[in-house]
Amino acid sequence: MGIHVTLPAAPALLKPAPGEVLFVTNADLRESANVECWPVEAKYEALLEKALASLGRKARRAHPVKADKG
Repeated sequence: MGIHVTLPAAPALLKPAPGEVLFVTNADLRESANVECWPVEAKYEALLEKALASLGRKARRAHPVKADKG
């Protein structure tokens, strides 16, 4: 007797555009922690964007942000 499991389709592979750097943040997954830490995260993302721009590159998150929840 076999067990059959149907998994969701794998998402398409995310590829950076030329001159683009994909980045992933370290998320806690607790909404309260993310809301509390969002101001610091935004600060460091801005610093990353500035540093990459100085190298002729552009930063792009590899995952979406729930702006309404921080």
